[in-house]
Amino acid sequence: MQKFLPYLLLLIMVLPVQVEAQNSRQKLSQAKEFFYHEKYSEALAILSSSKKLSRQDKEARLLIAVCQFQLNHLDIALELLEEITGEKKEPYPECWLYMGKIYHAMHQFNEAADYYKLYLRTIRPDHPHRQMVREEIRRCSNGIDILYRQQLAIVENLGNGVNTAGDEFGPVPSRNNSNKLYFSSERFGNNGGPRDDQNRPDDRFGHFMSDMYSCAVTNGQWAGTEPMHYLLNSPQHEILLDFNSDGTVMYYFKGWSQRTGQIVADTFKTMENRTLNSTPFLAPVDVANGDKELFLYNDTLLIFSSRRPGGFGGYDLYKTVFLKGYWTAPENMGPNINSNYDETTPFLAPDGKALYFSSNDSRKSIGRMDIFKTVYNQKTGQWSAPFNMGLPLNSAGDDTGFRLTRDGFTAYLSSSRKDGFGERDIYIAYFQEYLPEVEPPVVAYVPPAPKVKEYEKPIIISKPTGFEEEDPFGQEEPVTPTVTNAADNSAYGPLFLDGNSRLSYAHKSKLEGIAGAISRDPALTVVVSVYTNRSGKVPQRLFRAINYAEEAADFLQDRGVSAKNIFMRALDGSKTGQTDPYVMEFAFSGMEGMTSRGELPVIGKDQRSATSTMVTSKGLFYKVQISSATKMLNRPVLDQQPYPMIEKLPDFAYYRYTVGAFERFEDAKAFALKMQRLGQKGAYVVPFIHGKRADKNEAKSNVREFPDLNNYLRG
Repeated sequence: MQKFLPYLLLLIMVLPVQVEAQNSRQKLSQAKEFFYHEKYSEALAILSSSKKLSRQDKEARLLIAVCQFQLNHLDIALELLEEITGEKKEPYPECWLYMGKIYHAMHQFNEAADYYKLYLRTIRPDHPHRQMVREEIRRCSNGIDILYRQQLAIVENLGNGVNTAGDEFGPVPSRNNSNKLYFSSERFGNNGGPRDDQNRPDDRFGHFMSDMYSCAVTNGQWAGTEPMHYLLNSPQHEILLDFNSDGTVMYYFKGWSQRTGQIVADTFKTMENRTLNSTPFLAPVDVANGDKELFLYNDTLLIFSSRRPGGFGGYDLYKTVFLKGYWTAPENMGPNINSNYDETTPFLAPDGKALYFSSNDSRKSIGRMDIFKTVYNQKTGQWSAPFNMGLPLNSAGDDTGFRLTRDGFTAYLSSSRKDGFGERDIYIAYFQEYLPEVEPPVVAYVPPAPKVKEYEKPIIISKPTGFEEEDPFGQEEPVTPTVTNAADNSAYGPLFLDGNSRLSYAHKSKLEGIAGAISRDPALTVVVSVYTNRSGKVPQRLFRAINYAEEAADFLQDRGVSAKNIFMRALDGSKTGQTDPYVMEFAFSGMEGMTSRGELPVIGKDQRSATSTMVTSKGLFYKVQISSATKMLNRPVLDQQPYPMIEKLPDFAYYRYTVGAFERFEDAKAFALKMQRLGQKGAYVVPFIHGKRADKNEAKSNVREFPDLNNYLRG
């Protein structure tokens, strides 16, 4: 027995090693299967649970590093790869590839290019990755050129109130509520659960289909993320594409895969009028033909990306025009825009000329998909050469779905940059300078229709019976009080406020008269002006004043006044000699034939005001906008420059900040240049007619009354 004891002891010692080795092989096999299905968190958990794999196995350690990279843990991934490549053993060539990817994601383009080149030197000449890596080196070269260009915007992640470890993409701002944003997402909890490539439920390796979501900003924070109704979201993919011009029709993709679904329209019907069937979008867009990512401009121009035959290669941008009740056959937008790479996610700005889109053209991009801008020249009928929007709008990842908002300073995009929460996240961009393309043209540009056979299916544009508006606001039944028009306009103000308390019952009684006037003439807009006469810091005083105006606007909306009939402004009145801390005044614009009788106060005409000597009480004046923000802007410039003002619309999330006030455009233009030299790079001139901000269309229609507007229109 004793002679067998050494063998028994040896067996006892070797057996655990063999069992551990067998367990390690099983774990590595399981991890690789999760890795293959892009389940990086699960693969990482399995690999990290084995000391042998995580410390000694060459392949497992590389997989751990790649998982960390895919999960956006760049520092950890880089540390692991540096450890592996620093050892005596020859590392896998993929170590150099992923070190290049990490430095690329960090925008350290020189280092990234060096590692990409090292990877090329270690793989065989016919390796399938060669062309891909050459293009990455080219993108790094572009990045070096763009790195020191002046940045156009500041870009921020919307945060974990919106983004998840899943995939968030395709942001679409609400047409009717500037506080609200829609997007699509493949995330945990979506309808139908995780599914495999054959759309069968698969809790182990499956992925969630995309659903449509909305979120809103409250007190400067994005949150309140909610999925759309279960009759819209289903176990299939639903991807939001766009709304029509007034937000009453929503267009979205629905299907089990990106190539087998259809584009449908929803008219926000009430529950009792809904069916389980969706209404097809009757336009010449065919998902099976490779069409996707449409953008609808003014309900008459449709731009979309497509792989349909006859293009320049990859996805190209196409357009179709709604003309005489029909959509024309799609037309490729030409070689100035399209290339043999992919061009996707188009957005045409309100001016009808500035087109934004994304492309992975490695001759121009720094990442896989970059955002570009091109401008249509009506004289030549050509689009300008696409301009790369640069860092930080673009990154080493996919930057797509750019959408500019109405304020001219803000945009949304989706990006797979490696500082996010998951695959792609939704980001917000704040531009340093105002983008004038948000202003509709005086005469709206409609691209010429190609002389081709008309497509014989109409679009859904008309408003069907039984639907609700997008972003409906639940309001009480409007109350129309009986108000007697006074011989003068003192019935409409002013209100004297102490700055500490809210509006009183007596104050609100005056507001009833405002609501009554607008209910009798819905074309009217009330201009709510609050003057702060206190001493102290201007930003705080102005913001308290605009809060008073917002309180009045809330009351008016409760009385049935539409948000579009209210314009608010807060001004510094400390030099007018008034003693009350805050004074609220009311005036109107938009009436015809009423001002001569003095029935309603009009700024610059029939308003009796203690501030009548101020330039901002003239019928026409110009100011210089320096910024817009969703909260109080505490900048010294507001204390240092004359006529600081905040303006606000009830249905617009942003406060607009302006300084200066001038009766002549040339004086305002010179002041704007001065502000730019003082560091306000985005300063630009804004006209105000009867106290209310005016766009170019309004300016053109008021030229006869105010000839100086011709100078503004000429720029």
